[in-house]
Amino acid sequence: MQTAITLQMSLIRLIPLGGLLVLSVLVTCTHTQAAPRQGLELRGALGYSWVNDSVQSERIYVYTADLGRIEGTATGSGFAGELSLGGAVSDSWSLGVLGVYSHAGSPTASEITWGNFGQSRDVEFDGLSVGLLGPYAETFQSDGPFYLQLSPGIAFAHLGSSTRQVANTDPVGGAGVGLSLAPGAEWPVAPGLHLGAQARFTGAVVWGESSDANHTKWTQSLFVPSLMLTGRFGK
Repeated sequence: MQTAITLQMSLIRLIPLGGLLVLSVLVTCTHTQAAPRQGLELRGALGYSWVNDSVQSERIYVYTADLGRIEGTATGSGFAGELSLGGAVSDSWSLGVLGVYSHAGSPTASEITWGNFGQSRDVEFDGLSVGLLGPYAETFQSDGPFYLQLSPGIAFAHLGSSTRQVANTDPVGGAGVGLSLAPGAEWPVAPGLHLGAQARFTGAVVWGESSDANHTKWTQSLFVPSLMLTGRFGK
């Protein structure tokens, strides 16, 4: 666990340096006229994300006693990545498939309501992962660097266990639906290679159950903004 957190923090520290490098390259390439997009294109991206996960359990019963719900919001920062494959279908539109992933190593919740037992503060969890897989539609400038991408899809999330404060919680995860919007810009730096940056905003609702003996059902409402450096390969 500690090794994963250390690796994650190292990657995050490299992002500003990589951003400065890409920016310097882009400044020297702004005079280059963009070529028409055609054929298959592969885009990869890596960057920083902030994950917000509002979780709520079903009502929990022990025999006939109603213990209420467990609910709260876990937040954390970490890395984000994506991979997409598609191609232009007109002078200003492209279609394809997309996979997006974000992970926060040690998210925390400042306040969680534990059913009828009151509230607990500063709860830490063993990781929070969010992903989205689905098709995308992208509109872009035929003679410029800017684009806007929209992607609906199947979402998944996993919130790790917590062993602090009032009670222990088992890992929570499941699948659901999501929607992602990404404005960005890319510039040609070599034949068949474009570099740039994008902001991505992903929202999702996920339903699942914990691994406890009662298989408690949970609903997770997620919002994940991210900033990423991109590379697009293709004509």
